[in-house]
Amino acid sequence: MPERLLPTEQEVRSWLRERRNWGRWGKDDQVGALNLVTPARRAAAARLVRSGRSVSLSRPFPKEPGPNNALPAQHYIPWAVHAVLFAYGVALLDNALLEPLATACVEEGRDEFMLVIAPLRVVGGTGSPANPLAVF
Repeated sequence: MPERLLPTEQEVRSWLRERRNWGRWGKDDQVGALNLVTPARRAAAARLVRSGRSVSLSRPFPKEPGPNNALPAQHYIPWAVHAVLFAYGVALLDNALLEPLATACVEEGRDEFMLVIAPLRVVGGTGSPANPLAVF
């Protein structure tokens, strides 16, 4: 496999400039790619709900050192990665706990569910805590 070189800062900046969604829905838009979540798509997702069971994909964020946490959680992903993804209109959800979801899929006998994520609305913010829920 050929060696893959890291992109230059100029390349990353060009991706942000050329491929971003900012302004795609007008200069006063506040929700970005969430404009793609239409009432029809919400209704289609709601039709996936059968049992009403919900499974949280969130996990504790152990940021304090302790006997069982010698290396507290920290965030080392370079800003450019998040900036490029966000510029594409992708909502970010790092570190989701997927094991309970996999177990629930087996127990429910299905792998389709409605995913509900309700972040805080932070004016001027670039991120928010969220509690993602899979609803069966």
